Amino acid sequence: MAYLKAKTNRLIVMKKFFIITFVILLLPLTACNGKTSYDSLISDLRYDILYGKGDKFDLKLYVGERETPYVNDGISNPREAVYLKFTLYNSLSEAEHKLAFDIDGNKYLYKMQTSNISYKPTVETVISDFKSKTLTVTVTEGSYIEQIVLTSIVDKNALSYIDALNKLLTTVPSLLNEQNTEFYLKVLVEKDKTYYYVGICNGEKIRAVLLDGITGEILTTKDLY
Repeated sequence: MAYLKAKTNRLIVMKKFFIITFVILLLPLTACNGKTSYDSLISDLRYDILYGKGDKFDLKLYVGERETPYVNDGISNPREAVYLKFTLYNSLSEAEHKLAFDIDGNKYLYKMQTSNISYKPTVETVISDFKSKTLTVTVTEGSYIEQIVLTSIVDKNALSYIDALNKLLTTVPSLLNEQNTEFYLKVLVEKDKTYYYVGICNGEKIRAVLLDGITGEILTTKDLY
């Protein structure tokens, strides 16, 4: 009996040891909020797009987070507070453009500048506590004033950004084999269909992957240098 009891105790200890070891091995892959630690490898993230159409203008708002400092070096740094990037469409006037909106009682007013890339009036700001799926914005062009209600156009059935990345890395685990790896992950919406763009950077080149936003299926890949 003493032998059986000692053997049973050893089995219990060994079982506890394996369970603890298994949990410890999982810890590096899981953050305290339940997300895998792949989230910490994302240095440039866009997870929502809001859109609104007024009588004269169309307005888009891109919502995301970006590492500081922002460098394409294959090493991800902590992402800063939420950034909001507004782009105004259908404006042919050279008059001054301004945006005004209210978030939780705080009023914001910005002057827009013409983008060197899109050649459209744009403005970007950082607001740490922005979590809304809707936003009412007042657009001013010279003396003309228009109010536009923005709402999220990302498909409600789309994968979350971290689930999309997890599915990609499960499908192609070799993407994590390189010593330095950081990800640029951006939600896209084209003709009411949601996609995810994933850029995998190792400090020398970027591999671009386009994913179906609903299924996570890889639609196309391309190496960028």
